[in-house]
Parts: sequence; C-alpha cells; structure tokens
Amino acid sequence: MPKLVVFAPCLKVIISERDDSLSLIALMDAIKVSVAEGAEVPADAKVPNAWDILAFWRNSADDAGKEYEQRTRLLLPNGETSVEATMSFSGNNRSHRNVINITGVPVGQAGECSLQLWLREAGADDWGDPVADYSLMVIHDTVPVETEQPEE
Repeated sequence: MPKLVVFAPCLKVIISERDDSLSLIALMDAIKVSVAEGAEVPADAKVPNAWDILAFWRNSADDAGKEYEQRTRLLLPNGETSVEATMSFSGNNRSHRNVINITGVPVGQAGECSLQLWLREAGADDWGDPVADYSLMVIHDTVPVETEQPEE
C-alpha cells in the first residue's frame, strides 16, 4: 500500500509547471471568524473562500499495477459531514499527489473539525480505519456591536 507523506488543508496547493515541485500556501490549523455579539451563526454557514486539501502518497515497488481509492471527509464539531470526496489513483509512479479543490470554508460551528483520510485497494469492500486525522479548529471571535451615539 502507498505510504502517506503529507495530508493537509491549505489555502492553495501549487504544482510548478517548470519543475513539478509542490508548494502548500498557508497551511490551515484554525479558522477565526468575527461574530457580532449576540448574533446567531447558522450551523451550515460557510465563508466563500477557496481552499485545498492535499494527500501526497509514496508508492513502493509492490504497488505497481495496482489501483487505489482515497476517501476524504471533513466532520464538523457536531459530527455532520461537510465535505466528502473519493478519488482513484495508480500505484505505477514513484508518488502520487491528490489535490481536492473546495469552495466554501465551513464556519457555522465553533469547535474542532476532523479532516479524515482513508485508503483502500480499488474494489475492496471496506475502507477500514482512517489512515490520517487532521484537527482543524473553528473559532468564533465575539466582537461588540457598536451603536451610534446621539449627537448632543
């Protein structure tokens, strides 16, 4: 089975056309959102920014000729799934990079989100246990509501 080298959410994954190098821009650890004091934030609220998830795999000689499937899922603090993606890749190359492009950062629920990753050989019935689990915090930063003062 391929070995996981990197699994991370970031604002942008860039793969250079010149030398095929890989860059991760702004690795995501926490998302801080300003919320007006007393405001209700819908549980499914999202900030309309684009972001990426990278899974970088290193294949071994035993992986040649095999096909694999990767499943990625983002669980919100309440346990609901916000993002889920499945993709296939071959074990024929030395390594493989799967980039998932997402629009909309889930910020409706403050707390710890769990970004999970599974791997299985294509056609297998069971995903088994996740091979990686990345914690991503959503922080609601309460800010006071400013009211206009009447002129005297």
